[in-house]
Amino acid sequence: MEHHTMQSRKRRFDELDNYAPPENETTTPTNESSSTFPANEQLCSRCAAIDFDKISRVKIRNELGVSYGDLGLIDMLKSSQCALCRLFSLSTPPQTAADDAIPRHARRVYLRAFSSNRAYARFSPQQLSTHSDTILLGLVKVPPSDANNGSNSAIERMSSSLRETGYLCISDSANQSSLLSVRLLDRDFFDMDIATQWWNYCYTNHTTTCGKTDTNLIKSLKVIDCESRMIVDAPLECAFAALSYVWGRPVPEEASAEAGGMGSRKTLPALPKTIEDSIHVTKCLSLRYLWVDKYCIDQSDSEDKHRQIRQMDLVYSLAQITIVAAAGEDSRYGLPGVNGTPRIRQHALDIGNRRIVQTMPHANWSLLQSRWASRGWTYQEGILSRRRLIFTPHQVFYECSSMHCAESLMLPLEKMHTERRNKFKAHVPPGSFEAKLPGSNPWDIMRYLAEYYQRELSYPEDTLNAMRGVYHAFEKGSLKVYSFSGVPILPPFLQGNGSSKPTQIERSARESFLGGLFWYHLEGGIRRKQFPSWSWSGWQSGKLANHFFNPLYLLRSRVNGPLVWVEESGGEIRSFPEFSDLPGYLSTIDHYARFIHIEAWTITCSITHITLQPTRKRESINDPTGYYVKVPINDTTAGFAKLHLSVDITNYQWVDLLKKQYLGILFPSLSLHRFSPNHRDITFQSPHAYVLLVEDKGEHYERVGCFHMYGCLNDNYWSTDVILSSDAGGNARDMVDADVLRQWFETAPKVKRKIRLGQLASIYIKSSTALDLRASYTLLLPCYTNSGATHQRGLISRHIFWVPNTNDQVTNLRLLHQLHSEVLIGAEVENLTLSAEILGISYF
Repeated sequence: MEHHTMQSRKRRFDELDNYAPPENETTTPTNESSSTFPANEQLCSRCAAIDFDKISRVKIRNELGVSYGDLGLIDMLKSSQCALCRLFSLSTPPQTAADDAIPRHARRVYLRAFSSNRAYARFSPQQLSTHSDTILLGLVKVPPSDANNGSNSAIERMSSSLRETGYLCISDSANQSSLLSVRLLDRDFFDMDIATQWWNYCYTNHTTTCGKTDTNLIKSLKVIDCESRMIVDAPLECAFAALSYVWGRPVPEEASAEAGGMGSRKTLPALPKTIEDSIHVTKCLSLRYLWVDKYCIDQSDSEDKHRQIRQMDLVYSLAQITIVAAAGEDSRYGLPGVNGTPRIRQHALDIGNRRIVQTMPHANWSLLQSRWASRGWTYQEGILSRRRLIFTPHQVFYECSSMHCAESLMLPLEKMHTERRNKFKAHVPPGSFEAKLPGSNPWDIMRYLAEYYQRELSYPEDTLNAMRGVYHAFEKGSLKVYSFSGVPILPPFLQGNGSSKPTQIERSARESFLGGLFWYHLEGGIRRKQFPSWSWSGWQSGKLANHFFNPLYLLRSRVNGPLVWVEESGGEIRSFPEFSDLPGYLSTIDHYARFIHIEAWTITCSITHITLQPTRKRESINDPTGYYVKVPINDTTAGFAKLHLSVDITNYQWVDLLKKQYLGILFPSLSLHRFSPNHRDITFQSPHAYVLLVEDKGEHYERVGCFHMYGCLNDNYWSTDVILSSDAGGNARDMVDADVLRQWFETAPKVKRKIRLGQLASIYIKSSTALDLRASYTLLLPCYTNSGATHQRGLISRHIFWVPNTNDQVTNLRLLHQLHSEVLIGAEVENLTLSAEILGISYF
């Protein structure tokens, strides 16, 4: 049966083997659910004077477009009796916080013409020779005087608002060679034949990037049989669709069903509309099987749930297609355009032989506005899928590993592909996903982590689990990226330039792990105390940078360089191995270990706030005013380095921040002086260091931020004789010359220390047997490794406290390990085994 299904699909694909959207396809709607203003409506004198013939012939070569005048006040457009004014008002950029400072009587909007080629394809003039560029109208709030000067800020402001509003496409029924045609959408109905055509093109041409893979690799896979509505074991070589959606808060009857899990039940219960709609879509795509986590993973079986979570990367990457429900707050909303779930209305206006129609918002904007895009688990589901059918409130998008399509836009797919038709040309702008091939470039891993960092999780303990599939993808890459507790361990290679290949260099796994500690915040966050502060997973909120603070290729082997060890739950200290032994090491080590030990040179420093007043006119790209680390160079001189705080200063008493003393852990490096394209001519100049700033917490240290010590505040941006004025330090003074600062490595007082970096935890347990406060105890602690969950002995401190006024035997045990609240642990006291249930965990 399965083989027959795939053969049937292949026959359908063969019939459409050379499919590309017809360039002269009609834009007539299938019904009147799209809004088309009556053609005989009177236009106002200003709109009647717009010469659309002239606009359609203009040549636009850049993203700035061409100004076509001031349309006046936004409120006047909305209240106008003119059909075109009202259409303009429906495409006006929305109100923003910056607009609040502008009086309502001064809020104006401006009309500009843009190139569809620059917006969607970016063909060269030679490539565009067989098509005429379709002109788009855009409504912007940027005045022509600002827009025409070509500043980056003006371009960004216009681009950002147009991604949200979309454009107004001027289509001419007499022009059969237009680059772009816009399809009028049915508000209530998505034509699944369009999806079939997209998938057909992918299936036929993208065999290397999106082709079939072995679904038998997924162990114990269960799927929904859409014909019988039963949950079944997946047949061999199962071709299935997967659903990525937001569960939302269950209604009472759903909550009771979830509590018991599917268990041994085979027949589906009553389903939320999103699931029902997904079954309908799956069948329309000529597939029989659908995978939905809530029903295909037994939520009541913790072992099976853990096992399935570890292979979710396989589920989504091996699914034939992933249905992305990027609309609504929960699973009851449904898929827009399917079985009556309405979509946001598209508007159009006929003027003579021309139609002006909304293109609708950009795919990436539509996706990012959804609840789906805010949830942590859905990130890897979208990223790992090879084909995606994305249902948004406006329209449906298709995106595979090689191309992306929008329901409303008809573009020449053939022309946008390379000669081999296996992927879009590099110049084509991205669609919903700007990064969607994890593992293809090891140096991109922080880009994925930064995107994921913005997502939300119902349970903080899931932070690493919900990203495990992406990590697996990087481990499978040609240049493998491993990780420990979320910290990336990059391979010992220099990134290639252009067409040159990466070149292997001398760098140990220890150095790569230490370099991976230099993730950093663009905006400070707050602690996620279920994870250690030295991992990005130990933080939430704020904004994580999409690259490492230090250029990792500069971390070179050095005499007396930093050393690192991992402290496991049982107190065992393990050093980092060589790269050849790294996979085996990571398969056995506890990935929830809370402490690492770093032996390195350190400096004592403090934090201050500095306001810069340059004495020579030289502008910096970045605002130099902010928090700095003050580093003593000698008894009379100090250097200042711009600090990247991990801590959100709005949630921290900044006065306390400035009063404390901190420790800087030095990671010496060499400055790259010359770097030839073939990597054969590499020389280095003076030493410098990247520094982790940590705070002493008594029994351990915690991360505060990081900074770079190398002639900070020097002539990279500012003159060497700038004036520093600190609201915490008193009088203004001249900065020392940059050449003096460059000698900090030799002159600054340093002490070699062994730092225990991490976080302590307290655990409350309920024991069936009284515990002797004078005794020392040993617990069997859950240890999560790449090989699965095991147990190891964990030593408990003698600090044991009774909790008063309780009937149960409860102890507060200071542990150095993270535990999950549902885990049962055992304790051994003088050969007596006790049962102990965890009641709660607190961190400090």
